[in-house]
Amino acid sequence: MKLRKYRLYFLIILFLYVILQLTWWGIQLERNYRLIYPDGEVYFYKLSMIIGEGLVFCVLLFLGFRFIHKTIKTDMQLAKTENTFLLSVTHELKTPLASIRLMLDTLLKRKTDEETQRMMINNAQNALNKLHQQIENILLATRTNGVGINLWNSNIELESIAETALKKYRQWYPTHHWNLQKQGSLVFPFDPELMSALLSNLLDNAAKYSSPGSNIIVSLKQVDEIIIEIKDEGIGFKEQEQEQVLKAFYRGTQSRGQQPGTGLGLHLVQNIIKIYNGSIAIRQNEPQGSIIEIRLPYHGKEKQ
Repeated sequence: MKLRKYRLYFLIILFLYVILQLTWWGIQLERNYRLIYPDGEVYFYKLSMIIGEGLVFCVLLFLGFRFIHKTIKTDMQLAKTENTFLLSVTHELKTPLASIRLMLDTLLKRKTDEETQRMMINNAQNALNKLHQQIENILLATRTNGVGINLWNSNIELESIAETALKKYRQWYPTHHWNLQKQGSLVFPFDPELMSALLSNLLDNAAKYSSPGSNIIVSLKQVDEIIIEIKDEGIGFKEQEQEQVLKAFYRGTQSRGQQPGTGLGLHLVQNIIKIYNGSIAIRQNEPQGSIIEIRLPYHGKEKQ
């Protein structure tokens, strides 16, 4: 990171040096032309040529340096984002592992009653499931970023996949109020693994940044297309960040410090939607929270 900063400083110094050298040589040429061409008309003609060529050179030089400067800044931002991602992933993977280890150590070293044992085993299983989902997200994000992903499309019941995902999140977030609304047959060709990942990440995002006791509404509709809508009462997204949060590793300013995360969830959702030529829209919920709406073409129709 420091090396990249030094490169940026070197580029700025080099740019200023070239401009100063160009100005100095221009002054020297102007003095020489004044001596060589005493005729005013010829002198001004030559001077205009120097100024014209100098301006063109300066414009091209400025554009070149600006492009290089932008490339270095983008590279620095990417390096910073990747570093944040690595730290987040480390924390996300270590937390459930530490929880599982603690509960297993307690079960092995201490005598507990049957009810306490059952509770600790359930907690360990939930932590293990969360760890599994985080690893799956990382692997899926890599797969869906590539070209030629193998899809196992079959006629799936969207309601059944949604119920399975909701059952899992009701266990993980029992204090939230979960509500499923549906309209239409909701049977269409899709990869079950991708649809499960899409819904799980949307539910995870809604639950993680919502207060206990808040409502999360999942709406499924089938009209000319499949419409999936997740409505929560959480911290929401700033309007200027509603497109940024779909990028890999990016986390909204309101979510940073609230909950740990990798910044892959919504990016993975967008990747899956792109595979099926769908669209995603994020808007504010009233009085607070967010609404994420996904539209998927029915029976493989292309977007109009």
